[in-house]
Amino acid sequence: MTALRRFARPDVLDEIPLASHAWIEASAGTGKTFTLEHLIVDLIVRAGARLEEIVVLTFTEKATLEMRERVRATLVALVHAGPDDPRVDPPAGDNAWTLDAPALERLREAVEGFEAASIHTIHGYCQRVLQEHAFRSRGLFEQDLADSRSHFRRAVRAVLREALRPEDPAYAVLSAALGQDSPSSLTTTLTRWASEPGVLMPPASLEAVHAVAVTCSAPARRQALLAAAQHETTRTRAPLEEHVEALFACAQHVLAAPDLMTAAAAVNEWSSRPQGASKTAGEWVFERASKNPALAHALAPFEALMEAIPHFPMLVVQTLLPRVLAKANESKRAASEMDFDDLLTRVRDALEGEGGGELADALRAQHRFGIIDEFQDTDATQWAIFRRLFFEGNEAPARRPLAQRRALYLIGDPKQAIYGFRGADVHTYLSARDALAPHTERVVLKQNFRSTAAMIDAYNAIFARGFFAGPIRYDTPVGCGDPTLSAQYSDGGAAAPLVLLRPTVAEGAPQLTADGVRDALADAIADEIEALLGDGPRALRVGRAGALRGLLPSDIYVLGRQGRDLEGVHDRLAARGIPCAYFKRHGLYGTREAEDLLMVLRAVADPSERSHRLKAWLTPFFGLELSELRGDEELHDDHPLVARLVRLRDRCEARDYAAFGRELLHESGLSRRELFVEESARRLTNYQHLVDVVLERAHGRRRTVDELVVDFQQLIEQQSGPQVSDDIERVATDGPAVQLLTMHKSKGLEAEVVFVLGGLGSSDRGGTDPRVRHAEGVRQAWMRPLSRQVAEDVAREQAEEDERLFYVALTRARSRLYLPYFGEDRHGQSAYTLRAKPAYAPVQHALEQLVTEPSSAASIELRAAPAASPAPEGAPGAPNGPPAAGAVLPARREALAEEPAALPAAPTPLPSALFAELRRRHSGPFATSYSRLSGSARRRWSESSPNEELKADIHDASGLVGSSASAAGSPSSGVKRALRDLPGGASTGLFLHEALERVDLRYIAGLGDASEALVAEPGGTELRVLLESCAARNGVDAAHVPAAAELVFHALRSPLPTRAGEGLPLVDATRVVREMSFQFPIPEASHPSLTRSLAAGMGAQPNAEPLGAAPFRVERGVVRGVVDVVFEHAGAVYFLDWKSDRVDGGEAALRAHVRTHYELQIKLYTLGVLRLLDVWDEDAYAQRFGGHLYAFLRPLGLGEEGVVFERPSFADVQRWERELLSMSFGGAAALAGRQA
Repeated sequence: MTALRRFARPDVLDEIPLASHAWIEASAGTGKTFTLEHLIVDLIVRAGARLEEIVVLTFTEKATLEMRERVRATLVALVHAGPDDPRVDPPAGDNAWTLDAPALERLREAVEGFEAASIHTIHGYCQRVLQEHAFRSRGLFEQDLADSRSHFRRAVRAVLREALRPEDPAYAVLSAALGQDSPSSLTTTLTRWASEPGVLMPPASLEAVHAVAVTCSAPARRQALLAAAQHETTRTRAPLEEHVEALFACAQHVLAAPDLMTAAAAVNEWSSRPQGASKTAGEWVFERASKNPALAHALAPFEALMEAIPHFPMLVVQTLLPRVLAKANESKRAASEMDFDDLLTRVRDALEGEGGGELADALRAQHRFGIIDEFQDTDATQWAIFRRLFFEGNEAPARRPLAQRRALYLIGDPKQAIYGFRGADVHTYLSARDALAPHTERVVLKQNFRSTAAMIDAYNAIFARGFFAGPIRYDTPVGCGDPTLSAQYSDGGAAAPLVLLRPTVAEGAPQLTADGVRDALADAIADEIEALLGDGPRALRVGRAGALRGLLPSDIYVLGRQGRDLEGVHDRLAARGIPCAYFKRHGLYGTREAEDLLMVLRAVADPSERSHRLKAWLTPFFGLELSELRGDEELHDDHPLVARLVRLRDRCEARDYAAFGRELLHESGLSRRELFVEESARRLTNYQHLVDVVLERAHGRRRTVDELVVDFQQLIEQQSGPQVSDDIERVATDGPAVQLLTMHKSKGLEAEVVFVLGGLGSSDRGGTDPRVRHAEGVRQAWMRPLSRQVAEDVAREQAEEDERLFYVALTRARSRLYLPYFGEDRHGQSAYTLRAKPAYAPVQHALEQLVTEPSSAASIELRAAPAASPAPEGAPGAPNGPPAAGAVLPARREALAEEPAALPAAPTPLPSALFAELRRRHSGPFATSYSRLSGSARRRWSESSPNEELKADIHDASGLVGSSASAAGSPSSGVKRALRDLPGGASTGLFLHEALERVDLRYIAGLGDASEALVAEPGGTELRVLLESCAARNGVDAAHVPAAAELVFHALRSPLPTRAGEGLPLVDATRVVREMSFQFPIPEASHPSLTRSLAAGMGAQPNAEPLGAAPFRVERGVVRGVVDVVFEHAGAVYFLDWKSDRVDGGEAALRAHVRTHYELQIKLYTLGVLRLLDVWDEDAYAQRFGGHLYAFLRPLGLGEEGVVFERPSFADVQRWERELLSMSFGGAAALAGRQA
């Protein structure tokens, strides 16, 4: 007879009921995964289950992979472990499984068929259910993963178009909303709220509001308010009486309100009434109620009224969001796609729907046992699925035979429920716990196998001192599961597990600010890490007794409440040469490196744009200082800086993306500068990562450089596809490094030494993000401003989550924990006072108790973190700031200076005068423009541009007025006010010019009036998007887009004077060319004039004066230009220049302004257009040239006179040509002299 095999069984399994519901509560380091993997074995061996009858659900892919590997290893050990394995045949008295033949057979089947094991993420499980049970779930067999962001944004646009129809029920709300926010801002708000699973509060019900308003409008309520005011002091009584009278009137307005928007406006008007210099009536009255019980009682129904009325931003969300979500779901269904949330909701809906019973039976037959890991991070949808499959109708499985049992095992640590901002809901965990409580007992894992005994005792002491205030408590402190773990100094001395870093200031110095505290702690942390990793007496050795080892950089974590808490530490560690790296830091597209690359891409797309060039040249890709770019207006096309941009553009246009990336990173010198001068592997890694992203997206769709700019900008603005969520920075080093990470990312990790930073302020967020509270078991989502009770509930729940977050942070440490401490010194002074209700408060309060207890002396070391002294006046650097690059690297630079030169010494520089002469002699052809000739330093283009624009209209004067009245009629007073508020300056001028260049003329021609420009469909949304993008590109606030639309409409629809005297709107011209480029030689004596023909083959006229056979040569250079508009009407060609100048004084002032500022431009433009039209004599001039127009946009938008039209005589044009012949063109004269 074969002896039965025995295998060691963990004692903790004795506490878990076999094949019955169990609620298992873990703590940090208590071996949760170890317990789960052996629970699976216990079900196979003792409950007779097969592996495929057990479904194990985790919450991350990483946890799923780890669970599969560990379960497989345990099963393999049970089947194949030899006699040398200490777990095989333990002593008779030890806990062990007895493996009989059927049990071994089930284990062998589990090993052989392990690939089919049901160990999934919850989303993976739901996807499998929908695919395998497509008929029962009423779904498709195959569905793709949806790009939810794209579907949602398209749905928003569709709903906005629908709701802008006057007959739409949402028209009034949306119209009012667009008066305050742009469509992009509204989309952002809707996106934030779309992922909120709670009930939007308060409900949008006019009936409910009126019911409360009836109560508030009773005369007795007014008397109660006034009577309560009598309890006030003389100083506060009068203003309170005034405010409560207004509040009673407000309630009556609400009662009469025909819709919620009117009701919300009435309440907002009362709440925003001023009280004193800095408060509003809403704030002040309810503040008084906290000190006046009678007033609090009288205000109770009015507070209920305010809670019942959604604030206007919330009303917008409640009105539009359901329609947007429905539209997005329709879009996903039409595309046969689902997102991650859909996977859960469709399984839940299928189980609760018509065929839900049949689907539930099929899934129960497939899986008898469900094990849910990290259950504290679940939500109501997930719990509804688990409850339906394993709990409903199966509340007491122990009453059934073992072979027929179904059971649900929930395991988690509610103290680590920290993902409420992602929709995880610890209150769901509490509800599930309450549901299971009558049918099972709580199983608590009590042994911590991660940390030293001293470390466990230290944080147990913190948690025992009022740390947890909510329903989740640390009521079962853990003990040490591995007493062999220890930590000591390198000299053998005992190392305290808890070190407190106390910021200090010099005597008499003012208290530190929050930034000062961060800097002081960052300095102290860098000092500590340097000592821990060194070979001095404070170096730490960790491990098991008898096998201690020194620390590696990767044994140290620095945890921050927010990412910015870690930046100072990173800078200081890098300055000391200590390897450090951010752990899975999100926000790659929000870094300065991403902004730098976007600047370069913009300049590559349009090297002629001076603003783009300058911004690109100031990025590390070029390695220039601002002072080195003085005289940029002198740079020619062949200058190396310009040539590099042109070369990069050529490589993009040739689709040579590999060479494009190589030049950006390597040939530019960026890699060398970042590694050897700046010594910033972090920045270089980001640059390499970002360039890889650009190249990958360029190769995938063969994008042009302009498309790359748009695509990369969308990535930065988080508008482009699912890959946006994968914006995690790459690790900057391959070796061991100190890890810098946020507390949220530290969950599930551990380190020998942990530093904790942050939480100095409140966790409350500003803006319109959801604020969550739970009432009667329901998750509610509110928007600020909040009523007193709601605000208290929201603050309480946020404080409870902060407690849990710091519990996670503190329990990552294995051997030592460093914490900030803000207690008083021996003089009763503190260098920093925590703000009211900071997230760090529970830790600080516990530490204040600990440091005064004599029993804690051996486990705590208190160290000063002195703030840096202010730099002497005139000294470089700022106090308390991170080390400047120049201060950090002197030793490195000295070492480099001592090394032998790798390259020959640079030649002796030439004298500046000789260099200037050589440069003049060997310079290329001279090119200039009107901008250059007029001497303006504020032009759209520089002479170095290959597509030079002759612009001089970007002024920043004050005033306003003048042009021919708009055909669309005068604008309203509100529109006039918006137009007058449109700021002056170059940015606005560039914005308007770009808009007029790109707007669809056919769309403008089809509009009835200017008010339809942004709302008519199709086309209105596209125009708004165009104007918003133009505004953003030129630094103009999007709030000015409606005014710009008015200007564009009137500019293009106003009648323009012609030589025949008739008025012609530009949209009605026969042909229109915008932004027409030209260049022609600077006039010279040898060149043909308007009455002299060119040589044969160059446009000679049959009756013109002969020029001779001398070849046409350009001696003085060329004039370049770009005309805003060239249009044709009745056979004549006109040129038009848009002007955004502000000019006072009517038409006469406009004409004088044109003569004063644009006389030279008129001459150059006219001659350029005539050369373009091949006009060489007076007859051709009379037939082909119509004249020039200067259109001033602001007067046109106001319905005033604003167009200056002139048609010079042919004699005038000839005179201009002679003037230009004798005119000096700066560098052209020197060039001509050189060639002579």
